[in-house]
Amino acid sequence: MVDAPKTTAMPPIPTARIGQMFASPSDDSRMFPVSYKEAKKANTLGLTFAGGNSAPPASIRHYNPGAIGKRSDDGHKLLGATSMADLPGSDGNALATPAFDSPEDGVAYYGYFIQARVGDQPTIDKIMKAYATGHPNKYKQYIKSQTGLDTTQVLDEDQLASVAKAMFEWESGGTSDNLNAQAMTRMLDGVDIKAQIKRGRTAFTTQEDPGVVAADPIAAIIPQSMDPETQTLLANLDAPVSLNGNQSANDSLGQMMSAMASSQQPSQRQSLSEALAPAFAETERLINSPPEQKNPAQPRNNFVRTVMAGLQGLMLRR
Repeated sequence: MVDAPKTTAMPPIPTARIGQMFASPSDDSRMFPVSYKEAKKANTLGLTFAGGNSAPPASIRHYNPGAIGKRSDDGHKLLGATSMADLPGSDGNALATPAFDSPEDGVAYYGYFIQARVGDQPTIDKIMKAYATGHPNKYKQYIKSQTGLDTTQVLDEDQLASVAKAMFEWESGGTSDNLNAQAMTRMLDGVDIKAQIKRGRTAFTTQEDPGVVAADPIAAIIPQSMDPETQTLLANLDAPVSLNGNQSANDSLGQMMSAMASSQQPSQRQSLSEALAPAFAETERLINSPPEQKNPAQPRNNFVRTVMAGLQGLMLRR
């Protein structure tokens, strides 16, 4: 929570050249070194950031877009903080500020702070009070101008995400089209701000980092290739939910097969090729049938249906 530095008149970098100026966040490198000294040293192109600085602000270098200091409950550690640095706060005193390995973790830490200090019904007014910034009225006015939201209304998840984005701009000094704004935009490129804030708020409530659950592509793809009859067969399979909570048909069948393998002696198990032989034979028969008897979708649908039936039978042979 630092004051937004005054901007300078350095023109923005053309979009096509941004990648030549500074990197994107990745698993094996950072956009900028965490320390100001090292970031300034790495600025061999002589770039000038807001405030006449030779390196971007800590909110960008630390992947901590909310510029939020460490917490006594170690919430920063829970969400993956890797280092700490004393930085000047808005009151002039040193503020121990965590750095993270990824922008996602930093955004989640903002959500953690919101839940811890503001609670379940955040408003812009409450957030500003919790931030205790040196220029609350200007800060608040900037957020309002960027979001169009009333400062007293309770924010839903989408509105909170838009407020967060405006705050990240302010904290980075990127409140105009300058190099800071471009660096922050690049840092947050591809980050689901809403999802990460929710992750952080949940982490505070449970004191466990839930991560962000990705959609299961198999669950979405499989039904598209099936006729209604096969979809019904799949839906009625008595397949347990897997250990990791994934309820897709693909994962549940794998769990069933693992359970079968551990419950039978090798000599009692039917091989997968034996179990699926009827399905392949039926498919070959359909493919080789006279053209006038063929339904283009029939071989595929019958194959899927018979494979599923074969697997179900295989699971029951114990």
